[in-house]
Amino acid sequence: MNSDFGNFKEDLKKLAHKLNATVVLECIAGPIVGVISSCLPEKSTIICYGQLSEEKIDGIDPLQILGK
Repeated sequence: MNSDFGNFKEDLKKLAHKLNATVVLECIAGPIVGVISSCLPEKSTIICYGQLSEEKIDGIDPLQILGK
């Protein structure tokens, strides 16, 4: 799946829920982490082990962390 495609967020959300994907291994960092986190089922975990974008993790809604 390519994040540059127009329906990336909607497609990722559908696929994550269909597969019940609750763990993500993420090495890019930056704003894509926020996009991914908004697509995951409740009580999911993101493990960030890199920073290939040379940006800090960004875009995560604090309400997602507190409420889910």
